[in-house]
Amino acid sequence: MAAREVAIIGAGVVGSAFGHLLRRKGYEIKGVYCRTRKAVRVASDFIGQRINDGDMAHTASSADLVFLTVPDRVIAPVCHEIASKKGFREGATVIHASGALPSTVLNEAHCCGAFVGSIHPLMSFANPQEAVERFPGIFCSYESDPEVNPMLKDVVQALGGIPLSVPACDKALYHAAASTASNFVVTLLAVAREILSVANFGHENVSLESLLPLVKSAVSNVEAVGIPEALTGPISRGDVDVVKAHVDAISEQAPRYLDVYRELGKLTISLGLEKGSLDPSAGQEIFKVLEAQTVEAPQ
Repeated sequence: MAAREVAIIGAGVVGSAFGHLLRRKGYEIKGVYCRTRKAVRVASDFIGQRINDGDMAHTASSADLVFLTVPDRVIAPVCHEIASKKGFREGATVIHASGALPSTVLNEAHCCGAFVGSIHPLMSFANPQEAVERFPGIFCSYESDPEVNPMLKDVVQALGGIPLSVPACDKALYHAAASTASNFVVTLLAVAREILSVANFGHENVSLESLLPLVKSAVSNVEAVGIPEALTGPISRGDVDVVKAHVDAISEQAPRYLDVYRELGKLTISLGLEKGSLDPSAGQEIFKVLEAQTVEAPQ
């Protein structure tokens, strides 16, 4: 089943990037729907093809491959509105780009005789141009009705991505892992910046700039040697006194972050043991330090 005509409902960062990349691979972008005509013009210019626009149902009916690249909270309502107006072609494939939601949120499209699926790039993008530049070689999860699963794999490859099949029942867990790897890195950097600020290290921007090379080197080490071999630091070495000094200092000067440090420290003990750099007896001593009574964070 070869779907070559594309409609995009919601041409923000991901929708515009999808349109641009697919057009370069010979797909015809038949229509784009956005909330304003200005947004349609911007998307049309970026995609590089004159695009017909209209209401959502009319736009969706113009193609056999329909992307609903809208916020997660409105994917189902948008699908419902289009399906209620018989806006999906019989035999068309309707795709959303949510990492957390299964393709089954689009099941109302079945009433039009359409198939459903999802494609989620395992990457965060700030703008469409960055998305186009960074897309080649990134993993993209996909899942769909069985009839169109091979076609979705082809679409991922046309986008320049590496297909990663994720069952619908595992989408939430998959997305939790992605959020942990991406969103929580930002949160941890914010925590580290705040701790440095408490230590009078300097302005918060200076604190962040000083930490970024450290984070980048850690990621580079993971790329080079993997986990747990890339693990460094006092827990990995079994430096009980250093960990105790950390706990004491955070408890006294930045108690809000003490539980975060302790819980991450406990997980790091396991990695140190797996790596073989942490002696089990030192690991037990560090665990005792981290298990000491938790200081209640200020409200």
